[in-house]
Amino acid sequence: MTNEDVQSLSPAAFKRLTGVRRETFEHMVTYLTPHLQRQGHRGGQNKLSVAEQLLICLSYWRE
Repeated sequence: MTNEDVQSLSPAAFKRLTGVRRETFEHMVTYLTPHLQRQGHRGGQNKLSVAEQLLICLSYWRE
């Protein structure tokens, strides 16, 4: 699921999918954004946004 698909879920479905509430997810994204942004750095740039990377990580941990 993409970030747009997940944002349209109900709060209960979002928590069932990710294991955290939407507010907690937004706090996690704002905390991780400065650490995961690679604009202007050497090497390859990220293909996924910070929110998508976090969704992948949380869904992996839920498995």
